[in-house]
Amino acid sequence: MELRLKFKKLPVIVYPMIKIGIIGCGTIGSKLASLIVTKYSRTLTVAAIYDIDSAKADQLVHSL
Repeated sequence: MELRLKFKKLPVIVYPMIKIGIIGCGTIGSKLASLIVTKYSRTLTVAAIYDIDSAKADQLVHSL
């Protein structure tokens, strides 16, 4: 006797990527950017990074 199960297909919900801009690349901005890239990359993306010290912004971009 063969048992066949029927599964109902559930609709796939696709959410658009949310673009995040980070202003300030100190401790909080760096941790936030890292968290977005590592844990929330399916729904969020870092679109822009700014700091008054451009070297800090460059350093953060290269560390991601």
